[in-house]
Amino acid sequence: MLVMALENTPEGGRCDSGRWRIEHGKTVVTLGLNPSRGHEAIKVVAVQPTTPVQMISQLFWPSNHILATNWSTNTSFCHWLGVSCRRRGQNRVTSLDLSNMGLKGTIPPQIGNLSFLTYFNISFNHFNGHLPAELGQLRRLKVFESNSNDFSGEIPSSIFNVSAIQWINVGNNSLSGSLPDYLCSHLPKLRVLWLFYNELSGDIPSHLGECRELQKLSLYGNKFTGFIPREIGNLTQLKRLVLGGSNLQGELPLEMGNLRSLEKLALITTNLTSSIPSSLFNISSLKELSLYENQLFGSLPKDICSSDVHRLEILSLGINQLTGSIPRYVGNCTSLRVLSINTNKLSGKVCSFNRLFNRS
Repeated sequence: MLVMALENTPEGGRCDSGRWRIEHGKTVVTLGLNPSRGHEAIKVVAVQPTTPVQMISQLFWPSNHILATNWSTNTSFCHWLGVSCRRRGQNRVTSLDLSNMGLKGTIPPQIGNLSFLTYFNISFNHFNGHLPAELGQLRRLKVFESNSNDFSGEIPSSIFNVSAIQWINVGNNSLSGSLPDYLCSHLPKLRVLWLFYNELSGDIPSHLGECRELQKLSLYGNKFTGFIPREIGNLTQLKRLVLGGSNLQGELPLEMGNLRSLEKLALITTNLTSSIPSSLFNISSLKELSLYENQLFGSLPKDICSSDVHRLEILSLGINQLTGSIPRYVGNCTSLRVLSINTNKLSGKVCSFNRLFNRS
């Protein structure tokens, strides 16, 4: 039995001289039959022109892999592991979750034809090659995750034109190139942008500040140069900001004090040369402040553990050039679990320090 998948195939595909011609709208597929070779039938499944069936030839897995039996062309792919379809109407693929399946291969450009796809996760596999530009054709896509694979080349700029997208995670690959200046011009709903551990270079676009719904941003472990744009201070919904591990320079923008929802700020292992804006210590939601291994100078505010930062759990300022006295009442940070101020030029002692480790 030969199994094919077509879009919304109507009844009445006609038989003509040993060939089937199936028509619907603009979709026309002709299948040849060869009775001498034992072809008995053709099973037609009502789905889209591009389906997971067409991706099989691009993927590889061990013979004992669960997909070797689960992804059977004898069953509807809507019942395959990792595949979800709309419950009503046509069998439209809405979700592909192939994460952590030990898969190898490339992503075919036909992925762009899955026009109802909203969720696409291929993380923690061994995919290689380039991310196809046809990802930009997925106008309904909300979540795209491809982290921890072996992708190379540039991030297709077309994905930054998908206005529905809310979550992009392409971290831990070998992606290169720079980020477009218009990064946020067409992404009004973007909430998560994880680009960590790649080979991206160039400046961090100032237009990043236009992603007003952004809540999580990680650019760590790339080759970015230049300065931290002041426009990041416009991201008032931001909860996690992780930079560093690159060649950034300049100062910590004062505008970072505007990030009133911030829970984690990690700007580590860079070449930042400035004082630490005192406004950072007034962010009441802040749980982690990690600025270690920079060239930060100046003193720390005396009221570093005021009531405004009662949630602070991690304060890591080691390997800098900070001077002056250790804030006397840092021990008043009752939630503090990690305090690192080594390799600076600070003096003094921490009062009530035992409170950090002797809480019930």
